[in-house]
Amino acid sequence: MYKIIVVDDEPTAIDFVRTLVERKAPDFQIVATAGNGRECLDLLDEYQPDIVISDIRMPLMDGIELIKHINSDYPHILTLLISGYEEFEYARQALKYNAVDYIKKPVVPRVFAEVMGRMKTHLGRVFGEERNRAIRNLTKGIQVSEHKLSKYFPEDEYYAILIRKNGLPRRFLGTQEIEIFSEVYESIIVYGRDEMEALYIITRDMMIVGDKKTLPGYIQMLIDRDSNHAAYTTAIATREPLSREDFSDKLRQLYRALDTKTKIGRSQVIYVEDCLACINKTDNSQTEEIREKNTQLIKKLEHYLTLQQKDRVRQEVKKAFKLWQENGRTQLQVEELINQILFLLRNFGLAPSYGSGIEYDIEDAFYNAPDMDTLAENIDQLLFGDNEDSGSTNSRIDTPEFFEMVKAYIKNNMASQLSLQSTARQFTISQTYLSKMFRKYEDKSFNNYLTAMRMEEAKRLMKNEPDLFIKDIASMVGYNDQFYFSRIFRSYTGVCPSDFLAGSEG
Repeated sequence: MYKIIVVDDEPTAIDFVRTLVERKAPDFQIVATAGNGRECLDLLDEYQPDIVISDIRMPLMDGIELIKHINSDYPHILTLLISGYEEFEYARQALKYNAVDYIKKPVVPRVFAEVMGRMKTHLGRVFGEERNRAIRNLTKGIQVSEHKLSKYFPEDEYYAILIRKNGLPRRFLGTQEIEIFSEVYESIIVYGRDEMEALYIITRDMMIVGDKKTLPGYIQMLIDRDSNHAAYTTAIATREPLSREDFSDKLRQLYRALDTKTKIGRSQVIYVEDCLACINKTDNSQTEEIREKNTQLIKKLEHYLTLQQKDRVRQEVKKAFKLWQENGRTQLQVEELINQILFLLRNFGLAPSYGSGIEYDIEDAFYNAPDMDTLAENIDQLLFGDNEDSGSTNSRIDTPEFFEMVKAYIKNNMASQLSLQSTARQFTISQTYLSKMFRKYEDKSFNNYLTAMRMEEAKRLMKNEPDLFIKDIASMVGYNDQFYFSRIFRSYTGVCPSDFLAGSEG
């Protein structure tokens, strides 16, 4: 409900505006009234209105002067003038101070409804943008004011559920991933740092699955619904509901838990309350044990490299991957050790130098790997080379013509559950090599290219076949969930599918 302050020195005029709001603008509520501009300024901090509706001619401070002050000190507040003075030049003074509109008396209800409709659209867009900014800041540990928290999260208690499909987000190099935000009209607030992730902020009352109110059931429902393109999922949730005051700390705990608990190829549901010691790094026993084993492995590898036994090093790394899988090493633990091995190989002149792009390739391998076996194969190729993608084979496939074949395959199969792994398998090449080809020829990751192709096809369908339902368009470009598709479409194009359709039809 958007808040209005009405300003007029005639009580009957205020009553008339109140009636118009009740009958023609049900999404708005008059929270205060004032008899002149000066009284209105005194009310702004207390009531925090979204709109001020004001007469022009009033004692002490007229509507023009009021709007001038609002535009200077409260630029987020929309203003609307209603007056019997029909001199356009006088009213135009208000427009240069960013008054949204000017309605002449006697007010025609239809005109009033149209103006309020435009204001509602503008306020909804601004609300969505500001709420998105607040959510992003909260996840990054940036403080959000109590006023904004109460505005964007008006309920007393919420549950927070963070679901990640496959590996952690890329961190080593910026890849311009598409952030995902829910639409303002959606009852559940959603944010994702990329399309493989979703943070759900859900009111306590909505935690209902069928006829049961169970948190585990709700988490499983979200996992099942968002399982597109997922080899495995990691879900981190708050077991107990949190208040607005807890948002900043609890959301940071969710993301820290995701970082410290994600294991390649293993689906997990974890409650943040159960791993606070790990998150806060107060339990160092396991960390010390892992650090000691890592040190022993690096020393062993360094010994073999000193003896110029690179093949032995390769075998030891393969054995290590099997042990890491059995012992449940987390993604970050494995990544840290792989980077140490890369550094060691560089010291012996056996790995590409800095700037070669191998760090990106390693990060990409972790991001896309469906399981530890596939990750081990891809890391083996990156660190030690592999005949599959070298020599004459390499010269045949590393061509624009071959890459056009790959792109044609993706275009013709975008409605399927495509992935880097399945596409590489189709062309009998490795994931790492296919990933390199996309960076070379498109300067983007496979996932970013696939998303762009799907969104462009969705736009084409909306323009050329406007009678199609959005859910059907989503399915035709590879998305089973209409809401998930809509979020990605909005992030990619800047408008929601329904608005894009309306613009295409116009």
